[in-house]
Amino acid sequence: MQFGHTMIQQVMKFLGSLRLTIYLILALGAVFLLGLWIPQANVLKMDAYLQWKGQHPQLVSTLEVLRLTQIYTSPFTTTLWAFFFLNLSLVMWKRVPAILQKIQFTEAKLQDPRESSGYVWNKEIELHEPVSEKRLRFLITKCGYKFHGTPARFYAVKNVLSPIATLLFHLSFFLMLLGGIINMYSRFSGYVDISEGESFNGELERYNSPPRLPKIGTPPDVAVTVEKVTPETVSGVPTRLAVRLVDRQGRRHLAEINRPYRAGPTAFVVTTIGVTPLFVVTDGQGRELDGAYVKLNVLGGKKDNFTMLGYRINALFYPDYFNDGDTEGTRSDAFKRPAFHLQVRKEGRTLAEKTLLMGDSLTVEGHTLAFREMPFWVRLYVVKEYGLEAVYAGFMLAIIALVWRFFYYRREMAVAAVGLYTATVMYLAGRSEFYRNLYQDEFEKTVSILQQIKG
Repeated sequence: MQFGHTMIQQVMKFLGSLRLTIYLILALGAVFLLGLWIPQANVLKMDAYLQWKGQHPQLVSTLEVLRLTQIYTSPFTTTLWAFFFLNLSLVMWKRVPAILQKIQFTEAKLQDPRESSGYVWNKEIELHEPVSEKRLRFLITKCGYKFHGTPARFYAVKNVLSPIATLLFHLSFFLMLLGGIINMYSRFSGYVDISEGESFNGELERYNSPPRLPKIGTPPDVAVTVEKVTPETVSGVPTRLAVRLVDRQGRRHLAEINRPYRAGPTAFVVTTIGVTPLFVVTDGQGRELDGAYVKLNVLGGKKDNFTMLGYRINALFYPDYFNDGDTEGTRSDAFKRPAFHLQVRKEGRTLAEKTLLMGDSLTVEGHTLAFREMPFWVRLYVVKEYGLEAVYAGFMLAIIALVWRFFYYRREMAVAAVGLYTATVMYLAGRSEFYRNLYQDEFEKTVSILQQIKG
């Protein structure tokens, strides 16, 4: 029984030790480095991840078995975090009583500076007048210290509550943990493409691929309409993308690349822009046979395609079209003179090919394909999450605790006086938690102030 009790004590001592803290921090650091080096399944887009797996099937399969492609949520990483917070809890459990005792005044702190070994700086001053307790307390308080005791022997402390900042710093990690857990289980995310004039009411089937559903809670209940998309360019280079959204109450909101629109816990982040040209097919008598606004991902020289009236139409887009007779292309990325180079195919054969400016058309098998309008579409990253407030509060608490701990650090003095009512010899000793050499100047300044004591 005694052996088992001893073993438990040793295990608990190790779990709450600084050595384990260092091991865990190093291990978690290695995990995050691996996560930066190894592509992560929840970071890469699915097509990019599948492409990587197709190029290196054996390697990726091995990494998947070891859970290294999902290293941040793997059982190994989760276990490391569990031990980290267990270690942190045990450290706090041990420190709380010591800190509470440290910030309380006890008679044991009325030490004789000539005998105390815990103080770094020592000084002896001689006063030729009696010591006035009122004057002594006034000068100690003026130096920023709190006075305890009597003129014969007293203890003075500055920033007595500073050790509490250590507990607040540890507590900040638990706040961040709480926020992270809430965020992990409540997070919804997905991408949706919406054209100008088109509405989105949160339908799951409208997302480009199945969105990530929350384990707790529901998908976002939102309704927005993209009213206007305004791409801006300077010297032919895109500089800004402004998207005006209208909510279900009819209120207008502005969203940009780095400025999402937030509706409660849901955020709409603008990620991509594309074009939604209107193509119309008519017969020889001008009757409309087919027509549609087609969302095309053709910016940056990409090619896309769509089908209409049984034709497969390949599209290449020129934002600022030019044709000098020998070549055609785009002068810039600015949407100054939009044009589409269309290739109409059917059953593997090319039936017609032509570049159309807005208002132009081409003829194929007695039909006319016309390019009428060109609004834009935007890809919005829709995120609904809770818990970030706790994470931000944890970061703020950590910053406050660090500033408090290292800028308003604790200083202490032990003082004993001999010959209170005649010539007085005062013995002083001082120490600080941090910046010992810097404190020496402060200690000397305090000593010179105390030498001003007069009856």
